[in-house]
Amino acid sequence: MWLIKFENSNQKWCQAIKLGNKALVIGRGKECDLAINDNQLSRKHAVIEKTDDELTIRDLGSTSGTLINGEKCLQSAIQEGDEIALGSSTLRVVAQLPEAKFDAAIEKAPATFLTKGDFQLFLSTLTKSDSPQRVLQNLLSGLVSTLGAERGFVLMKGEDKDMQLVAAHQVTEETEFIAVSKTVYEKALSEKENVLVPNSAITSWMADTRTQAHYPQPRSIICAPLSDTKMTYGVIYLDRPINDGVFDNETLEFFSSVSEYAANLVASRVIRNQLSMMSQRLEAYTALSDEKYKLVVGEGEAAADLRRHLDAAAPQDVSVLITGETGSGKEVAARALHKQSKRRTGPFIPVHCAALSEEIIAAELFGHEKGAFTGATDARIGRFEMASGGTLFLDEVGDIPLGIQVKLLRVLQDRAITRLGGATTIPVDFRLVCATNIDLEEAVREGTFRKDLYYRINVFRISLRPLRERREDILPLANYFLADFAMQMGRRVSRFSKEAEQLLVRHSWPGNVRELRNAIERAVVFELSDEISAENLPIVKGSGLSTSAQGDDEFWGSLPHNFEEACDCFHGRFFELLIKHYDRNMSAVARAAGVARSTLYRHLSKHGLDTDEE
Repeated sequence: MWLIKFENSNQKWCQAIKLGNKALVIGRGKECDLAINDNQLSRKHAVIEKTDDELTIRDLGSTSGTLINGEKCLQSAIQEGDEIALGSSTLRVVAQLPEAKFDAAIEKAPATFLTKGDFQLFLSTLTKSDSPQRVLQNLLSGLVSTLGAERGFVLMKGEDKDMQLVAAHQVTEETEFIAVSKTVYEKALSEKENVLVPNSAITSWMADTRTQAHYPQPRSIICAPLSDTKMTYGVIYLDRPINDGVFDNETLEFFSSVSEYAANLVASRVIRNQLSMMSQRLEAYTALSDEKYKLVVGEGEAAADLRRHLDAAAPQDVSVLITGETGSGKEVAARALHKQSKRRTGPFIPVHCAALSEEIIAAELFGHEKGAFTGATDARIGRFEMASGGTLFLDEVGDIPLGIQVKLLRVLQDRAITRLGGATTIPVDFRLVCATNIDLEEAVREGTFRKDLYYRINVFRISLRPLRERREDILPLANYFLADFAMQMGRRVSRFSKEAEQLLVRHSWPGNVRELRNAIERAVVFELSDEISAENLPIVKGSGLSTSAQGDDEFWGSLPHNFEEACDCFHGRFFELLIKHYDRNMSAVARAAGVARSTLYRHLSKHGLDTDEE
């Protein structure tokens, strides 16, 4: 069934029009299926036909024509949201509704609440909402008014499966709604059944002391799960003092029927929004992919200088050394270099050399034959061979042991390797790109890095500036990561709030681009709206971590040298700063930290932090 809203200058109403095998003829003639008193219409103006799940409209040679979303057409498919202009009248397709559930809800609408026509209009308002949250808020408002409830709320399962308050009437998180109603709504969810409590004072399963403490006055309660045939999305709850009247079985039947209908609308909105978000993110990602250097994002001098160096180095098959702090984007630059080189159709093989023993890195680079050492049950090719025809990227090359440096130098000279335990010389053809966060010239002077190898890998040098020295690139990078993660996660978030932008620009970013990337990824996970708020950025305002380099040094200098002790110290300081920032609002602290309140209290207790709210 399709719900079609009709409007003209003289009258306005909403009508549910069922389209089966019979076409719907529209015009001013009385013989039409939808007769409209409009002199600008032809007697038989247009016809709407249903084919499978698609609607089409066809003009029947009318005098004034038929317009779809402002464009004149003879025949066109129509869908939800389309506006059809006929004469001085407008037909708007509101929604495709689950026919059986819609009819059932109307039939179960008691006359004491609403007339069937009014109730039909009430249900139609739900279809106008473009998001699940708005559907549920409109539903709650209508039911509170219709059924004479004092309070009500809707809980929805979040991505972490915890229940979240998405719509409310006379209820907030600060009023401890979960404590007030937990017994009731958990019963509805666990049993997937509607719950009717005529009188909380005499209901046996609500007789425990804790529950009664939150119901100082006897209340009448109705609660229903929001479920479709596939899953349960949440729960809707209403209550009122019994002095205002008791909810009965007739009320519950009506309430549950509407809730079931709303659940189907929520499901359709979720799917539609997901598809829309995926489409938007795909467009954004495609636009980014069209850039010459998709991975090199930025508008400032540093980004432009990087592009110039990549332009110069990419066509040449020379070794490149990329230097910069940890997290500054050295591998990103290496990948961009590979993508612009003549070897771009070949493989890009990264090797992270930090903290690898000489034995492990030798096996990684050269490969080995079966039986070469204990545990070598099969032959394995190394990264040198894997990179043939493409690019070999050695990250943190300064950490390579001296013994491997000698072998690497020989490979660069001979362009051939021998696997561990093997005797056959294997030619290799790769371009070498190296990266380091240490001063290799100093390492050469100290004798920890070979001078001849240094000259071999430092044919062309690219130096990356830390993010704190190129603040003009922070927002372009943040927006790039936002578009990328939003597309991956199917989220509709597309921008930052002004406060969030200011926070991003002010932060010192000791972890450079990697820290920024991780911060945006977490924000996209937790943000439920279309705009990243400052609260969902894992940056503590006013802390030494975000104000100055001096503050950074003081904090990091205070950490214990033992890894576990340092982590514990950091966790405690993290929660301490959050509590201070959010003025001891524990709900806000829990949201910012991305944990449940119960988990938050365990952390605070562990670190001896005061849990009392102001």
